[in-house]
Amino acid sequence: LQNPEDAAALNGAPVWVARASLSALSPGEYYLEDLRDLLVVDPSGNALGRVENLIDAAGQMLLEIRTASGKLMWRTLQEREFGK
Repeated sequence: LQNPEDAAALNGAPVWVARASLSALSPGEYYLEDLRDLLVVDPSGNALGRVENLIDAAGQMLLEIRTASGKLMWRTLQEREFGK
């Protein structure tokens, strides 16, 4: 970029970062992208489905979960559910 106007033209554009360029994570930390296709279970261990998508809904991250029957369900992403 040569000037502020060039940068302004990119406002709102998606940003892509090569996986190899990402910082190393501490134990128990995850990149959101790593959650795709993971099995989601309830507190009793019953399978709910697999993470199909992640949705930023006004600052609250939602997991879009595809059930075994093909239905979609949504759950908020909460750290406590990852054993923290």
